[in-house]
Amino acid sequence: MHDNKLNRNNFEELFRNRGLTKGELKNIWSTIDSKKEDKITEKEWRGFHKLFIEDFENCDSDGDYLLETKELGICLEESKYL
Repeated sequence: MHDNKLNRNNFEELFRNRGLTKGELKNIWSTIDSKKEDKITEKEWRGFHKLFIEDFENCDSDGDYLLETKELGICLEESKYL
């Protein structure tokens, strides 16, 4: 992050290799960049990560950014939301 802000191009470079389409990246960016400044702050990123990514990463035990049936089952059994 430059000046504690990340621009859209840097964001796409960071997540391009995680199997996300350009459309998915665009939707994610639009959600995070709620002020439409074409930059996100570390605080905005951390908030998004906490709400949308942290639980997924905790369930993805092999770190491949895909949930296998077994990983999903374990995650659902241990979920504090269900």
